[in-house]
Amino acid sequence: MKRRAARTQVKPGSFGAHLEEFRRRLTVCILALVAGSGVGWVFQAPITRILTKPLGEKLYYSSPTGGLDFLMSLCLFTGIIVCLPIVVYNILKFIEPAGKTKLARRGTRQLFFSMILAVAGASFAYFVSLPSALNFLKSFSGLNVFPLISAKEYMTFTMTYICMFAIVFQMPLLISFIDRIKPMGPGKLFSKQ
Repeated sequence: MKRRAARTQVKPGSFGAHLEEFRRRLTVCILALVAGSGVGWVFQAPITRILTKPLGEKLYYSSPTGGLDFLMSLCLFTGIIVCLPIVVYNILKFIEPAGKTKLARRGTRQLFFSMILAVAGASFAYFVSLPSALNFLKSFSGLNVFPLISAKEYMTFTMTYICMFAIVFQMPLLISFIDRIKPMGPGKLFSKQ
């Protein structure tokens, strides 16, 4: 009995300990995703109003499961937004033992700036660029052809549009990271555009 108990204990620094830590961190990330999706479920009406405000029209679905599909996409997207900082933090904490510095502490500062840039990009997309883009795209509805925009297609377009702006606004952080690895002057940076 004592030999079996000794075998099942996980030694610190062993492969089993790393797997155990990975399982624990993955569980935390999945629970954060579920909790964020729950937030999306609870606040589905205000989130839908916010997302459809730039369009200014009603959305439709063309299949029996279209409404449920839209709601599940909305909840999943909200869950991803809510759990993203938790996922990044857990990734940093998991790989931290491989480095010599406190990666999570430095990573938390970088994560903070990354989140500010992402919110700035998403806000710019939602308040400035998305209404203009939708007006431009709706201007092609001439020749007695009128848009009947489905909820799923609008959700996919809007989320992709906002996420792309959030990613593009990460460029200053990415350039800063590259500059730490291999410093480049402004002239060289402009030549690499």
